[in-house]
Parts: sequence; C-alpha cells; structure tokens
Amino acid sequence: MNLRLERSGLNGKVTVPPSKSMAHRAVICSYLAKMATGEVSRVENVVLSKDITATKNAMEKLIIPRPEEKKEIFCGESGSTVRFLIPVAAAIGGKYIFTGEGRLGERPLDAYKDIFDKQRIYYEKPVSSWLPFYMEGRLKNGLFQIEGNISSQYISGLLFALPMIDGDSVIEITTDLQSKPYVDMTVNMLGKFGIKVSSDNNDAGNLCYFISGGQTYKNADYKVEGDYSQAAFWMAAKALGSQVTIDGLKADSVQGDREIENIIKEFEKRTGLKENTQEYIIDVSQIPDLVPIITVIAALTPGVTIIKNAARLRIKESDRLYAISQTINKLGGKVKELKDSLIIEGTPGGFKGGTEISAHNDHRIAMSAAIAALKCEYPVILMGAECVSKSYPDFWEIYRGLGGLAYELDMG
Repeated sequence: MNLRLERSGLNGKVTVPPSKSMAHRAVICSYLAKMATGEVSRVENVVLSKDITATKNAMEKLIIPRPEEKKEIFCGESGSTVRFLIPVAAAIGGKYIFTGEGRLGERPLDAYKDIFDKQRIYYEKPVSSWLPFYMEGRLKNGLFQIEGNISSQYISGLLFALPMIDGDSVIEITTDLQSKPYVDMTVNMLGKFGIKVSSDNNDAGNLCYFISGGQTYKNADYKVEGDYSQAAFWMAAKALGSQVTIDGLKADSVQGDREIENIIKEFEKRTGLKENTQEYIIDVSQIPDLVPIITVIAALTPGVTIIKNAARLRIKESDRLYAISQTINKLGGKVKELKDSLIIEGTPGGFKGGTEISAHNDHRIAMSAAIAALKCEYPVILMGAECVSKSYPDFWEIYRGLGGLAYELDMG
C-alpha cells in the first residue's frame, strides 16, 4: 500500500492499543498455564497484530505434546516470538524447526547457539542465516551467562523456560544490562501467572536472576494495558502542534517506554526559542523502540540532539539508524548517521517534503513518517505503508479519523 500524505493537523481522542510487549508475555504465560492445568486463562485487550498472531499460533503448536513429531514454528517477522520461544521449546523438549520471513533470519541467535553448544543440544542452521533453525533435545538447568548489551529477549526467553525444568538455575548478566525494563516486564508477568523469580548482584557485581526449577504456571485473568511505544506517535503529534487527547495508558506502568513523556518535556523546553546551541543527549540503550519517533521530534525542534547507544537498532525490522536518517533527510531535515548514534540538527520551521520515501518494511518507520508528514510543506509519497500491520493494524484508520490526510495511490 502506497500513500500520499499531506500536511494537516490531528484533532481528537485516541485510545492507544494494548502493549505489544506485554501481550507477547501474557499470551506465552497463558498457554504455558494451559499446558500445565488444562484450563484457559482469560487474557483481555489483545490486538492480533502480525507479531502477536505469530506468538499465539506458535504457542498453540508448542503445548501439544508430540515429541516424535517435527513441528514448524513460524515466527513471521517477530524477533520476540523467535527469541522467546526457542528456549521454551527446548524446555518442553522435542523436535522443532523455527522459520520466519523478512529480515528475521538476519537477527542473531548467538546466545542460544552458545547455550546449545554447552549443553550438547542438537541444532542446524544455514551458513549465512539464522533461519530456518532446527533443534532437538531438552534444556537443562544450570548457570547461564548472558551479555547485557545484546538483546534482552534472550534473557526473557530463558526466564519463561527455566522455571519448567528440574533443578534451579541462575542467569548471570556479565555486562551492564540494556533494555532492562523489558526484562522487568517479563518478571512482572511471570509473577501474575504464579512463577517466582528473584534477582540480586553476585560477588562480582553482576546482576543475577535466580529461578527455582519445577515451578508450575497457574491460570490468571489479565488485561493488557495500553502501549507507551505506540502512544509515542500520538504524543509526538501533540508535541508538534496537533490537538490530540490520549487515553488508555497506565500511569504506574513498568514499561520503559514511559520515558517518552520525559523526553517530550525536554523538547518542549526548546520550543519557541530563537536560539539554542546546547546539545540534548539521549541514551536510548533502555528505550530502543522510541528512536524513530524521537528523531522526528528532534528534527523539528530547535537545537542539536544526539541519540547514543543505538547500535542494536541496525538489526531490527530494518536498519533503523539508516532508515530514519534517510527518511528525515529526504524530507528536508538534518540527521547525521554514525555507527551507533544519530546527530540531529533541528529545523523548527518544518520539512519541505515533496518527495517519495520508503517505509523500509518497518512499522515504526512508517508511523514516524506519518507524523513527520504533518509538518511537510509539500505532499509525501510513502511506499509500503501496509507494514504497520505488524504491530498496529488500524493505525491508518485512526490517523485519518483524527484528520490526517492519507490517500491510497495506485502506482500501476
């Protein structure tokens, strides 16, 4: 789907969709409880985006006890699905082949390869890709040492899996933990389904998670709260002059992306200033999903903004550092792309637009482009706008309902 986006303002009330991160976790826990008890938990307020559908369908296959059967676990383009469920599958035991599409095969699974090598769990993968990933065997308890500067999804995956196996386990984080709020979300969700995990620093000063083996997932009723990472797009529109009221967020949420509220407050201090030479440095190691929309706001706000510790964004649905910098620069903004950071020079007068840009098959790039287009002098053609279905299927419907001008084009 290709859209013509025209300058406009948004006006109205938005109820943000449920948190995709929490929905993944709730769906996994509810199915593991069903496997243990035979009963179905009531998980409410879940939007079946492509990513959540992938996790749901995968869990339906995983909990069926057929150890002799090789099960294909299709993960779509969802990094959460593949990284959460490989150790879950290993804890359940059996033969599995994990498959996916898009760039998912480029997103590394090194931590699991290392664990499987140590525990002599058999696996196969192509030479130049991580998928399809075939595995058979069963995960054993023990000490799992994981670097903290790689994806927190590895840690969450082990936290889902290790309570189900015999014997106690420890996950030791050997470097500073990035994206810790996502691990906190996992621990919080496990607690709601009867699984206990504790944490503390060891004698070496490393953060450790302690997991007792032989635990049983219990049924729970759970309502997924609103998603701060998706709300961030509407918050950005409001900060840039639209009249948007946002509903459905939990004020005391454990979501790390709540930080968008503080970031916008800092940007608002600059709005209207004739001159601002002070750099605003944002460390995004804990909030990587916010980078595309933060870049849009920064590019439209006076002063220089530096986004640092962002290297992991290069292995998302797109290379997001490249994708967002290319997008903003084509619109007429000023973004310099470095190895693990972005330097953004604000152009508060707005963008010129009048160009064609790509969504890079990345839902967050597409939605960020939609907000940027609100401040473009000339129309923008967004190619591949349908990719929002990965996380926010009705984004364009809501955008138009608020007054956003987005016209579907037939490009022949």
